[in-house]
Amino acid sequence: MPRADVRAAAFALALVAAVGCGAGASPPPTSAAPASPAAAASHAAPSHPAALEITVAYREAASVFEIVDNASAWYPDKNDAEYREHAVAALGFGRPEQELLDRWIELRRRTSPPAAETGGPLLGRDKPRDALAACFHAEADVAAALARVEAAFGRDAAAAARAVLEGLSPKLRPVLAEGRDLAPIAAALEAELRQPHVAAFARRMARFYGAPEVPRVTVVFVWWPPVESMTASLAGDTLLMRYHPHKHGEEARRDVDVVIHELAHLASRRQPEAQKAALSAAFSARCDAASKLAPARVLEEPLAVIHQKMFLAETAPARFDRSRSWYGDPWVSAMAKLSFDAAARAHADGRVLDEALVKAAAKACHELAGAGRALAR
Repeated sequence: MPRADVRAAAFALALVAAVGCGAGASPPPTSAAPASPAAAASHAAPSHPAALEITVAYREAASVFEIVDNASAWYPDKNDAEYREHAVAALGFGRPEQELLDRWIELRRRTSPPAAETGGPLLGRDKPRDALAACFHAEADVAAALARVEAAFGRDAAAAARAVLEGLSPKLRPVLAEGRDLAPIAAALEAELRQPHVAAFARRMARFYGAPEVPRVTVVFVWWPPVESMTASLAGDTLLMRYHPHKHGEEARRDVDVVIHELAHLASRRQPEAQKAALSAAFSARCDAASKLAPARVLEEPLAVIHQKMFLAETAPARFDRSRSWYGDPWVSAMAKLSFDAAARAHADGRVLDEALVKAAAKACHELAGAGRALAR
């Protein structure tokens, strides 16, 4: 897509999102918005669904890794700039710390070369495994994580990582002390996730995707700077929740819907491969924008946003708001809003993700792309 088309499309998407979710927008279907969590649970087959197989914890090793790895900016397309900005402005990272981060970059390049995104379905794509990150995400303390690094990559790699982390430890001490306040927050969120209505919704969602079971997930809180936004992402079957314990503590305790969003991705990955391929082909055949966007943005991410918002509509309707952006990416936000009602009706009727739903989403995609081209003329 020419640069002018990209800019115009972005403006058009924001415009469509604003018009489509204003005062005149229709509310979610009544059948998809029960009055209470108990009513939402009635959609599930079991009358008393078991709790999700889920663990929520604060892990200091994961926090240390995320701070150092992102502050190094070794992979600019993936690293979160907020960590580096805080390291320089608030923690006083200077030349000595940069020399240590340069050594971290060397380690990263030896152990974890960036993987290029290759072709594949629009739905349920697995991210390449980051084996070095997994060593830290899995452990509560740094010593145990370094033992994993040695087992996976050898003594030299573990020694290099240890030297960097020990050299940075004086600067990291204040934020790690703050980070420990995430431990009771993690316990509070785990209690919320063990409510029966959460398991009921997760079962419906797994059935919708055609997944054989409700995905298991480990939720790991890590320290995040006190900026306005929070963020979450999957690393394998680990969900990293990046929250500041004081600025974002209230949200962190209640953000079950964020976990639902990521469970949707895990359920999508467990779709039968033939289904992923067939539905991706049906979508691409009806919206040529699919070939111009990063695959995850086209259909996978909007569907996860839809499930997140559907959960809110059913269990916390005061937080379900069509007038606000649903996602930081205007395309994803607009696609989710335009496709929401059809997906909610499908859930209410016990239907699954099928070609009819994908065709409806592709129609929305085609219209959004067309609006961008019209503005570019």
